[in-house]
Amino acid sequence: MNRWIKMAMAIVVLLCGAFSATAQSPIRLVYAGPIHGSAGGMSFSYSDIYVHVDGSYYSGGAWGAVIHYNEGSGAWHDAPMSLVGHYGTHMLFYVRLPTSTARFAIKATWSYAVSGMSYSRDYWDNNGGANYYIAAHASALGSTDGIVGGNAGLVVASNYYKSVATFPGQPRLYNQYVAGSIVVQNTSPTRSAGIRMTTDNWATFTDVPVSSVTTLGFGYGSSQILLCRFSRRIGYRVLKPTRTVKFAVYYRDETTGREYWDNNFEQNYTVKSGATIR
Repeated sequence: MNRWIKMAMAIVVLLCGAFSATAQSPIRLVYAGPIHGSAGGMSFSYSDIYVHVDGSYYSGGAWGAVIHYNEGSGAWHDAPMSLVGHYGTHMLFYVRLPTSTARFAIKATWSYAVSGMSYSRDYWDNNGGANYYIAAHASALGSTDGIVGGNAGLVVASNYYKSVATFPGQPRLYNQYVAGSIVVQNTSPTRSAGIRMTTDNWATFTDVPVSSVTTLGFGYGSSQILLCRFSRRIGYRVLKPTRTVKFAVYYRDETTGREYWDNNFEQNYTVKSGATIR
């Protein structure tokens, strides 16, 4: 068989296997925060946007992300996102837009090159076809806004050690904690949020409710976002502990009974001793 035909067939098999890896979208909006204000007689306006991409969606190749936005002028612009970090199961992308008012959608592109031939595939998160809407002042683009940040999402989590004072001459003890922040939608006056975590690969698990809540009053219109913090001691030893924590983020609307989860594209989040993920 001609070697070019063999190579083409191999590429088709490779790509078909990659494309059938999962039916779930590999991209999700984590958080979008518009800021508008003034200082020293000068005004400023911008938006910080964070996006998660499923790093295990394909084997090989590379991912990129772009924010496709319209700040109200009628023209659409593309703002390439920067890769903040790769955390094994997922990647975090970030961009700062030069506006605090915008409608936007997110595009993630997977690209792959083999034997001098390049392939790519695009995926979109456009808020169910409605696009996302952010505004530091809700009246800027109308009173109806899109969901900003999903119903529940991880901002940051760390697995760290806290020293404890001991008697002179005794070994220093360490308490091990998992702690971090999540964002949830302010959709109900009665709600609960936190993480469901395990240290034994889900043989057992514990729900850790948030310990503090801050309203992010950026003026999203009808849907403000809450920043929630959690902290939990997961063990202590004389020697440096090495526990790995797996967890998912939950948010419950106690009025309707509905639950929302961010389980890292059905893989859960994993944070190892001394590590930080976003």
